[in-house]
Amino acid sequence: MQVTKGIDTIMGLVGVPPNEIKISRDVLLAGTRLLKYWNSCFLAFIPYCYMCKSPVDWVQGDKSTAFICPMCNRKWVLDEEVPK
Repeated sequence: MQVTKGIDTIMGLVGVPPNEIKISRDVLLAGTRLLKYWNSCFLAFIPYCYMCKSPVDWVQGDKSTAFICPMCNRKWVLDEEVPK
């Protein structure tokens, strides 16, 4: 049997990600649903910054920013544009 640490499943990036990354509200809601399901199975849903491989901070009370990386200060902001 082969076992891989969860952090090692993060795929490498090509290039450097922007300082502000847009995330759709639908993706954020899907992640929240997954979080609730995994919590009921005693698993944690912890978003990581690909660049730093560290957990990001969840932002509450800000309608435009969802996450901030405490290491590189990268932000994940809600993309309010309607897909075409």
